[in-house]
Amino acid sequence: GSGGLSRGFSIAAGVLGLLVFVLFMTSVTTEYGLGTIRVMLIRQPARSRLLAGKLLALVCCVAAALLIAEVLSIGAAVALAHARGISTAAWFTGPGLRHAATDYANALITATCYGVTGAAIGVLVRSTPLALGLGIAWLGPVEHILQLSWSNAAKWLPGLLFNAIATGGTASSYQRALIFSLVFGLVALSVGAASFLRRDVST
Repeated sequence: GSGGLSRGFSIAAGVLGLLVFVLFMTSVTTEYGLGTIRVMLIRQPARSRLLAGKLLALVCCVAAALLIAEVLSIGAAVALAHARGISTAAWFTGPGLRHAATDYANALITATCYGVTGAAIGVLVRSTPLALGLGIAWLGPVEHILQLSWSNAAKWLPGLLFNAIATGGTASSYQRALIFSLVFGLVALSVGAASFLRRDVST
């Protein structure tokens, strides 16, 4: 089908989101742990500009990494398809390329939501082991355990909503997941930014 070109990349996007979550979180907590955040604030006293620059730089790096990952995934998909005698004619049509572009956009949105959430937890907790323990435990086993006993978990829990964007979902579930994920991301960004702007960096 036309969506086969980047199907593997789309499936892996949720896992990549967790890696981005850890990247953003540890990028923040390491600054506090090593004390380099104070040096950075001496060089750039405007905290809002420092935080915005840090997050923007991380998002740009992730966007480039995701693009490389999708290109590699596409190359692997084409090679494996030809090795197994699977037709790829529909992959390089207009709909096929639009699928690939959409999968990349979904992966970037997912990664950004994961990243902002991770950065917010990092700013609030400031301890790498504690932040990783809380974040990974919640987004991993806790949400999936809740999903087994609560039928509406996928409509409300952030990690499950982020993953719904990564996989494209259905038309209705994707729209809801996108809206609620953006809301969660904005709330996390607001809370994290408020803490970073007002809280002393040495406590």
